[in-house]
Amino acid sequence: GNVLGSGNMILDKGSHGGNSVWLFPCTGPKEEDRGEPEGTQTEAQRAEEVERSLPGVSEALLQVDAEKSSGNIAFKKAEYESAVGHYQKGLVLVLQAPLAGKVLGNRLTVTLQCNLAATHLKQGMFSAAVGECARALQVDKSCVKALFRQAEAYRELGNYSKAVK
Repeated sequence: GNVLGSGNMILDKGSHGGNSVWLFPCTGPKEEDRGEPEGTQTEAQRAEEVERSLPGVSEALLQVDAEKSSGNIAFKKAEYESAVGHYQKGLVLVLQAPLAGKVLGNRLTVTLQCNLAATHLKQGMFSAAVGECARALQVDKSCVKALFRQAEAYRELGNYSKAVK
């Protein structure tokens, strides 16, 4: 099927034996691993849908996404201090109303913390990377990026027993 990536979504047209169109968040498992038929929503997806309709949420999401995107651009240019600033500003925005404590806010928090961890790894700030990953794992204990980056940081610190956990 045709797989098209756009921002935070993947659009997959008919690769699962039909003419269905599936939409998946890029931050989650790959589309072939999802196994969810069209129209089936998880509890988190339903909560996100409801949260998006709350007053002020769309505007807040745009602000956070702008900071995350600016951080990503700076990261790609190896402007790590600038990337850290953007990711941290995004985290501050997530912790404010209307996103605070919401499913959307939690997902964005984990993404930004994982991005900060990647930046700290590039800067050689391995203890800071461990801390960001630990905070991300408090929100989502199964976040593969946080687990992997934390293991990388522990390896760089020479703490091999924690790196393999």
